[in-house]
Amino acid sequence: MLLGLRVHRCAAVIVAIAAGSLACSRDNPLFGQDAGLDGDGDGGASSSPGTGALTVSAGSEGGTGSLDTGVLDTGPLDTGAGSCGDGEIGGNEDCDNGPDNGDLASCHHDCTFNTCGDGFPGPGQPCDDGNDIDDDACSNACVPATCGNGVVDPEEACDLSAPKAPANCTRKCTLNVCHDGIQFGNELCDDGNTNNDDDCVGECVLAACGDGYFRVGDEQCDPGVPITMTCEDFGYVTGAVHCNDDCTFDATDCYTCGNGIVEGPEHCDFGKPGTESCGNLGWTGNGDATCSSSCELTLEQSCCVPTGLACLLADGSICCSLSCNAVTGLCN
Repeated sequence: MLLGLRVHRCAAVIVAIAAGSLACSRDNPLFGQDAGLDGDGDGGASSSPGTGALTVSAGSEGGTGSLDTGVLDTGPLDTGAGSCGDGEIGGNEDCDNGPDNGDLASCHHDCTFNTCGDGFPGPGQPCDDGNDIDDDACSNACVPATCGNGVVDPEEACDLSAPKAPANCTRKCTLNVCHDGIQFGNELCDDGNTNNDDDCVGECVLAACGDGYFRVGDEQCDPGVPITMTCEDFGYVTGAVHCNDDCTFDATDCYTCGNGIVEGPEHCDFGKPGTESCGNLGWTGNGDATCSSSCELTLEQSCCVPTGLACLLADGSICCSLSCNAVTGLCN
């Protein structure tokens, strides 16, 4: 570097001059023929003030000499590194794609690399929220929160790909429960609804007759489920409808008193309330039988129902034998 001196041949000259052990002149062999230090040949070394040049004064032979550093010029220094955006990587630049630099590009406007977490979604980054929170909408890998990404994201109860995922974590990133639409564990079915009138009922078990759930189209009724059908629906006036073990209706307890047909729990039905002689009814005895408006029977003591006819009363009390066959419903 030039400091007003041509001292590239011997760096030690300055030290020697400062020590007063070297007289600098055109005659000194350490310098070239044109090595005058200050231009006047007097053995001094100087430059114009304020230029930042080094001024050296050797003094007289054997003297002490002095070193004057002058004033440092703080003007712009051209390092040859270029500038960010010129398309050439220089200085402290990580990258420089010239006009292609940008916030969303691989190289930022300030010539630094676009990296995950800098807040700018660059190439290959679906998102970048600029934070180190891994369980928000954008993970630390700069991918959106999705089920199966190995992170329990917001609104996810679990993630099958996450470490130590619970055993009941489903492929939908929810904790398995019956009726969530995913058959899991001990579930025999899971149709994703809480309806108990289809093929999957209760705690995710297959529907079957007698399970306590009524299935429309497959069952007439189910034991344990209240029946909405009435005897009127079956053409009767009085009585109650029941459900058989095979999930079909039982209307045997329905009747219409006064239609002349002994039905359901009727003891008699003469077509209308009244009294008939036992003989006319084919019964034994000379007494009369009276049928009330509710089809209840009253017999005189001498009248009874012979063997082989309907007992009418399950206890067989009006049978001549006083015994009724529980299987056939006929007097013994």
